[in-house]
Amino acid sequence: MMTIRRRSQRTGPGPIWRHRIAPRPAVVRLWERAAVGIDYRPADWSTLRLASGAAVSAAGQAVAAMLDQSGKGGPAAQTQSARRPASVVGGIGFDGVNDALVGAAALDFSGSDELVFAAVLDHDGTVTDNTVFELGTDVASVAGLRLAYGASGLTLSARGTATASAVHAPPNTSRILVSGRAAIGSARLALRIDGAEIASSSASQGTGNYGSRTLHIGARAGTSAWAKMTLERLILADGRGVSDALLAAVELEIAATHGVPL
Repeated sequence: MMTIRRRSQRTGPGPIWRHRIAPRPAVVRLWERAAVGIDYRPADWSTLRLASGAAVSAAGQAVAAMLDQSGKGGPAAQTQSARRPASVVGGIGFDGVNDALVGAAALDFSGSDELVFAAVLDHDGTVTDNTVFELGTDVASVAGLRLAYGASGLTLSARGTATASAVHAPPNTSRILVSGRAAIGSARLALRIDGAEIASSSASQGTGNYGSRTLHIGARAGTSAWAKMTLERLILADGRGVSDALLAAVELEIAATHGVPL
């Protein structure tokens, strides 16, 4: 925590110091509240690993693992060399053919019926069905959360025991900050682009929670719906203690870090 000391403007025998506590970063506050989740930052190559275990140092290198920066989850990895995405300037590139990363361990959201996420990506909207990420293997039949895009637009789907979706037409630009919230108990699904809510659904997600599920990035269950995109940032977290105001502050912070205009 940083303390800023400001000298008083009052006159008198000697300076009088006033103390002001600088606010903690929004992402730090999010992880103070979320017990489970991941924060992947592939725009920072020091968080990416080659098969040798060394950090990525140049564009075009095959990424074997992406390290979590939240302290609440684990790495995403790819053991098959032919399916490894490549490092690119500003992030990690998925080829839309067979690139994918898979969480090394399941994320245990079995105690939560609410999730929040935020991602910065540059997508190819010409492909029919691209999986940005999916918690679980198929949100149509298994509890979880999925963000996908294609020629018809962006789709956020969530499921407890029933599936709900929020859909929006393709955004005007391919590079976006996309975020949102899913809540089973309050039947809420909100999809946001560049700091503004653009689609929502109040359809029932059934009952229960989002389960203990493996996170798939760039493909559905690592086998289909391959994404052609550059991923710069991905946060997925237990949303029960994360207010809408805090999520908006996280968006602003991420936008400033990655140079996304809001």
